[in-house]
Amino acid sequence: MLGSIKLKKITKKYKSVIAVNNLDLEVKKGELFCLLGPSGCGKTTTLRMIAGFVYPTIGEIYIGNKNITTLPPYKRDIGMVFQDYALFPHMTVLENVAFGLKMRKVSKEKIKEKVDKYLRIVGLENLKNRLPRHLSGGQQQRVALVRALIIEPNILLCDEPLSNLDALLRKQMRLEIRRIQKEFGITTVFVTHDQEEALTIADRIGVMKDGTMMQCGSDEEIYNFPKNRFVADFIGISNFFTGEILTESNGNSFMIVDKIKIKLGVIAKENIPKNKEAEIIVRPEKIGITKNLNSPQSGEDNLFSGKVININRLGSIIECKVKIEDCQDVIIHYQEKNQTRSFEENESVFIMWKPEDCRFIS
Repeated sequence: MLGSIKLKKITKKYKSVIAVNNLDLEVKKGELFCLLGPSGCGKTTTLRMIAGFVYPTIGEIYIGNKNITTLPPYKRDIGMVFQDYALFPHMTVLENVAFGLKMRKVSKEKIKEKVDKYLRIVGLENLKNRLPRHLSGGQQQRVALVRALIIEPNILLCDEPLSNLDALLRKQMRLEIRRIQKEFGITTVFVTHDQEEALTIADRIGVMKDGTMMQCGSDEEIYNFPKNRFVADFIGISNFFTGEILTESNGNSFMIVDKIKIKLGVIAKENIPKNKEAEIIVRPEKIGITKNLNSPQSGEDNLFSGKVININRLGSIIECKVKIEDCQDVIIHYQEKNQTRSFEENESVFIMWKPEDCRFIS
């Protein structure tokens, strides 16, 4: 199938170092797939193997049904957007964008037609005679993106293309990349270490660690159903609870953590591990906090007393850390407007969450 990518048992070794280990991956036609993970996890090496800049030690790479494992980069029909833009400094915007077409011996008339069209798409038609040094970071990134797209490749590869931009421009550009990618319908692999970036733009995300794919799925699957502690900790913030599982005669299941007894919901019970000791997570936004037990938030099965340790403002989100039952710290996120009152450090409070919001991890 033209435009899809398949990696079969890919391993890349550098002497005794295994950069990518036995990786199976399929990227669907027209999909924007994010490879996400910390520095050194193997995501860029995986991208470079797809591009043909390095070859796998073991395994095969396919675009559609074609085995491209040993093909040189120029025969793979791939467009590449680099972290540092890689624009030719002595060429204008027009010349940079037209470069790939010239190398393919496209006629001057066709080049002009396509360059004008693509520059209009990204709003750079009035800047075509400028040199890269006279452009902002966001404008340079648009030029790099258009230069990769104008040759109409089957595959687009992006190697942390927004990491050199400031926070606000990054947010604007990732939405722009998402819009352009969907408009062209091009199969895209996007490498990033930024979890927010991946959750914002990706159709699916692959989370990597130490050369291994830890979990692959949609943003909802990755965030709400992390398979292990690394994914749960790397994507968002989690409250971790470790304890023994107790199932009562009425069928209700609980986790015993020091002095507290956490009721598990149906989703958790369906995945109860065989061993008695286990670990669950509860996301901060799933936890309610109140001073008054008669508030509408009370009445949850998991209701615990605690004391506020500290409070931080994260934009419109308030982050509150509470020590519950004198045994464990819990982080809570809430919208300030959703609270009838604020909380103070050392204040006594109650926190609560639904059993259904407990998730087992391995």
